[in-house]
Amino acid sequence: MSCKATINLVLEEKMHKLLISCMLDIKKYHEQLGWPDIKAAHADEDSRIKQHIQLCTALTAEVYEVLNAAPWKPWKSYKCEYDGADESAIKQAIHESVTEELVDVFFFICSLCELWDISPAAFEDMISAKLVKNYERLRNRYNRINAEKEEEGTTNDTGN
Repeated sequence: MSCKATINLVLEEKMHKLLISCMLDIKKYHEQLGWPDIKAAHADEDSRIKQHIQLCTALTAEVYEVLNAAPWKPWKSYKCEYDGADESAIKQAIHESVTEELVDVFFFICSLCELWDISPAAFEDMISAKLVKNYERLRNRYNRINAEKEEEGTTNDTGN
């Protein structure tokens, strides 16, 4: 095995442990918070569905906060919100804000996993399986780059 392959395996293992560790830490936090109420969800399917709706609504609100964390409105000047900060400081503030909101999104994704008894390992397996499907789609020309090449008539039989 090459050095690069070994490094990639080590990095993959670290990422695997990090994802599972983060999800387990978030689960501990949720247990202390008392939300989602897993005991109620297991005792009563109506409670689970109600919590599912509440969590999906909260997740949607968090995704909207991700949207608004970046200056996406072309008609609005955002410089006044950063009180004379230089461009680098503004970019850093936006990056931090987007990152914080994405973490909030991940917390709600973890909540939904907990509600539906999806373990961190099972969630990771599902991510891996979905990546396999998505890469298969790429091989079958399910991407913008190949679509543009096909429009130009420059693809070959391999899709490149």
